[in-house]
Amino acid sequence: MGYISHESFNRAVSKSGQVQVLMMDGAYGFCRHPFYLSQILISFSLILFFHSYILLVGWLLATTILVREARKEENLLIEAFGEAYAAYQRETGMFFPRYYSRR
Repeated sequence: MGYISHESFNRAVSKSGQVQVLMMDGAYGFCRHPFYLSQILISFSLILFFHSYILLVGWLLATTILVREARKEENLLIEAFGEAYAAYQRETGMFFPRYYSRR
């Protein structure tokens, strides 16, 4: 999931690093931040594998940072794409698929 979302994102970004296209299909059709979700799930699986409280603390810290960064990105995307991104937010969950729409 991380690789697929990263490759999709690369298609949406210009050479200057600016997002040119609002990605709403593929992995982005299920959740708004599939790359961050993949990082959260991979790091959580390490906690389960190693049974480590230290990794749990690190995971909580990293997850908090990723959620904060996702919210910052969403503010930038609302500025760039306006109502189109707001509608996408209402229809698609931030990290997990949404089976209902918020109106």
